[in-house]
Formats: sequence, structure tokens, C-alpha cells
Amino acid sequence: MGIKRGLCGVGILGDAHVKDLVPGQDLVDYGDQAKWMEFDFWQRIVEMYTSCDLTFRKDKLVALSGISRQFHALIGSDYAAGLWRDHLPHELLWNTTNGFRPEGYVAPSWPWASVEGAVKYPDGMYEVHKLLHRKGECLDILNVNMTLASGKNPFGQVTGGSLLVRGKLGLATRIWPCIGRNWTEAADVFISNNLQPLQVNYRLQHSKRFLLSPSEDEPTSIYLDDVTEKMGPVCQQAFFLPIYIQSSGLVRDLEGLLLLSVGEGQFTRVGKLTTTEERVDEILSCLVERVVTIF
Repeated sequence: MGIKRGLCGVGILGDAHVKDLVPGQDLVDYGDQAKWMEFDFWQRIVEMYTSCDLTFRKDKLVALSGISRQFHALIGSDYAAGLWRDHLPHELLWNTTNGFRPEGYVAPSWPWASVEGAVKYPDGMYEVHKLLHRKGECLDILNVNMTLASGKNPFGQVTGGSLLVRGKLGLATRIWPCIGRNWTEAADVFISNNLQPLQVNYRLQHSKRFLLSPSEDEPTSIYLDDVTEKMGPVCQQAFFLPIYIQSSGLVRDLEGLLLLSVGEGQFTRVGKLTTTEERVDEILSCLVERVVTIF
């Protein structure tokens, strides 16, 4: 049975299917390389499973509970609604195309389980380098909190969750067009260190704004988690939380989350932004460091 067929062809995967989908213990022979091989394999499973035509969408975490339990035994990392604690913040860099958030609560906004649609993770050798060496991270994970639906079972459904992080926060404006689809290299975005909509109780002495304008050499890509009309206000203003910097010569790639403010220091995830810029260091140096909670 092919992996994707095995994932899509059953509702909740039993042990007979799980043993064919989880990497074997022989990966230990690969040393440190095994860490990203296991991690990469998990992400490929997520990509394949979310690309299936799912009948019971709210049961997606339950359907993967057998696989996630086996992965936990293999890698020893704590599980959080489809993500692995030891691989945060890298695990937050998923995105979806033409996705939407379903009615009713499924998961917090930051795991992929909160959206409907095919999920995609970054790929390439530099992603492996980031995972193994944790270089380029500009976000600190302070606490991961999950409220479980079924007692002490961390691999099933959840009824709540939050992520406490410390990082740089900027205001992202003029994010368009955005209704009905996602796009790459097609949006002018201003990144500013003026957090006025948050009603912060201090003033910035040097307010700065940077235009991230799409071009062939310096592309800017935006992926909203929900492309339906209810996300219209997000197209005009959101907050940018950088996660990773990747250097390539003089040009540097910056990846991070787009957030919506729901209270003082409280946010929900609404998308992902990546840009290739020569001014990454200047942009980051001007943004405000804050401790925030993402629900």
C-alpha cells in the first residue's frame, strides 16, 4: 500500500497501517542526520494527509494519533496538536494554499490542524541546516500549553492551546490582493515598527517603515491561512513576527508569521510571510521586542 493511499484510504489509522508509515529504528545508524530524516518524514505525512479529501475534518488529529504516538516513541519530543515541541519554531512555518478555517474549534491557530486545505512545509537543504543547528532563529519559544479533550491523551483532539513567545514584532500593512486565493511575488507590503494599533504605553523615538516590493531578485510571498471573504480586514493590516533568517551571499531570506491582535499581547495566526531582502538586519533592528501569546 502506498503511503498516501494508506493515509487517505482510512478514517482512523490502526496499528497495521501505522507500522508501515513510521520510520524504523535503523535510522539511529545515521546519527544526527536521523533527526531531520524523522522530522522530514513527519512533515511529508502531514502534507500528504492534508491533501486528501477528508470526510471527518474535525477528527484529523484522532486519525493521525497512531502515527503521532509512534513518532513520539521514536523521537522523544512532546506533541502539540500536530507539531513537535523540540522542532519549534521551525514547525510553525507551514502554509496552505486556498485554505480556510472551519466553523467550530479544532485546534489553536498556530498548528496546521486548525485549517482545511493542503498544508505545505518549506523544503530544501537549508531547512535541514536550520533544524540541526538552529541557526538563524529569531524567535524564542517560552511555553507551549495545550488543553486536551480526552484526559491525558496528547495525541487526540484538543479544546484549547496557547504559545508564549519572545520575538520582534512589526506592523504589516497594505497586504493585497488576498480574497479567494493565495499568491507569491504579487504584493507590496509595508513593515513598520509603529505598533500604534496595539496601544502600547510608550513612544518609539525613531519610527521607520520598510516597503517590501515584489521583484524577480527580491520576491515577497504571502500565504493566508484562510482566503475566504471573512479575512478581508487582514488584507489591510496584520502584525509580522519574524521566525527565521537565512543568509545567501548579500541577500537574506526572512520568514515569519502574520498575526491578528485579539487583545493586549494576545494574537491569533492568520498567515505566513517570506521575503528576500538586503535590509533584513536593518528591519529586525528597528522592530520592537515583545513577549506575546498566540492562541
